[in-house]
Amino acid sequence: MATRDELVSAVRERYMEGGRVSRDRGGGYGEATAKALPNAIQVADRWHLENASAAFLDAVRKSMRIIRTAIGATTYQSRLAHLRREAAIRRLSAA
Repeated sequence: MATRDELVSAVRERYMEGGRVSRDRGGGYGEATAKALPNAIQVADRWHLENASAAFLDAVRKSMRIIRTAIGATTYQSRLAHLRREAAIRRLSAA
């Protein structure tokens, strides 16, 4: 059976590039990585970032009626159009 030092060395060789470790965002993984590689910068890998982004956008889409009510807009497009008009007026005023 491998010793702790052998395991840490194997993890460093396999997973650590340039002081960074790509890992799952679960809390246990972060804690274990911090113990094994205390100087490493921990980053989320692309797959987890894309899935988290997709989950966030799905949650927003499902909540749009509540969001529109909260911001006082009857439709997202009308609020967006209003914001675009305000931005255009600010740009013209600054010119």
